[in-house]
Amino acid sequence: MKEYFERKDDRYILTDDAPEWVRDMVYRCHDGELPNDWRYEMIYQIVSEPDASAEDLSDVYTADLLRWLSDNIGRIAYVDAISEDWGRPDLVMDLIRLGQIYAIDMMIQLIEEARE
Repeated sequence: MKEYFERKDDRYILTDDAPEWVRDMVYRCHDGELPNDWRYEMIYQIVSEPDASAEDLSDVYTADLLRWLSDNIGRIAYVDAISEDWGRPDLVMDLIRLGQIYAIDMMIQLIEEARE
């Protein structure tokens, strides 16, 4: 599936010949967000490393996690969802990272469904 992505101007985009099912999968992976570099980069990483877990793909540095959260304030919903499902960790950055893992895991599931 990674053959349908190309790197252009330091970002991943879909190739012109990407089939409709790939375009639909990318759209669904954006989960209502406008197209953005983080989503495309993550989708590319997931299709390139199919055995990687959401935790493997998530950010670990504070600045990267804060950038991820601030790039789209709607992502706070992932943080809220994870705190409802798993409870609140002691550290705010752990909560944000778990929210990002939650978002990545959702994308992994959507990509696996598209591959079937």
